[in-house]
Amino acid sequence: MGELELSGSGVRMRVSVNVALAGGPPSMWAIGARSAWLGSNDPWLALPNLTSVSGVDWSVFGRRTVVAGLSLAVGAAAGSLSAEQTTGSVSLMLFEGYGRAELSLLPRGVVSPVLALGAGAYRLKSSDGGQTFYHTNGFWSAGGGVDVAVSPSVTLELRLERHWMRDTNFGHVATLWPLAAGVRAGL
Repeated sequence: MGELELSGSGVRMRVSVNVALAGGPPSMWAIGARSAWLGSNDPWLALPNLTSVSGVDWSVFGRRTVVAGLSLAVGAAAGSLSAEQTTGSVSLMLFEGYGRAELSLLPRGVVSPVLALGAGAYRLKSSDGGQTFYHTNGFWSAGGGVDVAVSPSVTLELRLERHWMRDTNFGHVATLWPLAAGVRAGL
């Protein structure tokens, strides 16, 4: 949004201007990739003397817009975490498959707040063959962020989520906090 000043033949006029991204309607299908920093808070069961957990992950996803502002995504992620204990550190590998619904609050805006709710399955295994730590089960996630349209078909994403990790034998085993940045392109 802005203002334009026109002058000619001694007459001046100010006109309000709204600029929209060029192009047709956005694509209903998109593919994307994200990278995230992962942090954790307690509880994290089955690791004695735990002081912190952090790491990174990378994910790819496919996305379909159902109606303006509401989309469904399916994706996969892989990551590497370090669990710091008072007795040393343990390397963990994380694999996830997930589904997510996202609601864009300003679907036609250049910048739009986004709310997300999802669920999936994960495997988290220590690098010693799972002797120190091994969990495979489900998780659910909730979070939000912002989308920034840089062209009619390319959107940058920033997300902060909370993943509640569960295990059949232990219940709630961990809470991960991914802070992710990514990009998606309409097909």
